[in-house]
Amino acid sequence: MVPTWDSDKKTEEIIFYTLVSVSIGFNILTLCISSWCMIFGPGLAIRGPDGSMSRAVEGMYAERKWALRFFWTGLFFIMLSGISLGWLKFHWKTATTMTVIFMAFIVTFFVYVKYVTRPRFRFPKGTHMWYFNLN
Repeated sequence: MVPTWDSDKKTEEIIFYTLVSVSIGFNILTLCISSWCMIFGPGLAIRGPDGSMSRAVEGMYAERKWALRFFWTGLFFIMLSGISLGWLKFHWKTATTMTVIFMAFIVTFFVYVKYVTRPRFRFPKGTHMWYFNLN
């Protein structure tokens, strides 16, 4: 599909390219943090000096939070760029339908993750900090 752009939609193009760029940036941050932790975290835990196991686990847990934040932000921006692309390429009726579908998907996704996925993997109360007491 050859991209064709209307010359009178410069603002929509700028919004679309900005949203896509921000999304790619956050997804690259997620990839870098995850890769770094998977490469160097276990190495520090296994081959490091005394106390390195707790230091590695503590660091990986902290980086996990940032990786998830960047992942969700990148996902949110890619959804916004999909909505923006609809407004850039299609008639307003089609773009409105696309926007409603994207928004419904976003809401469904967040509700599902909050009430189904996260509870399945949550640590029991009072046990999530066990690894800080390894020394």
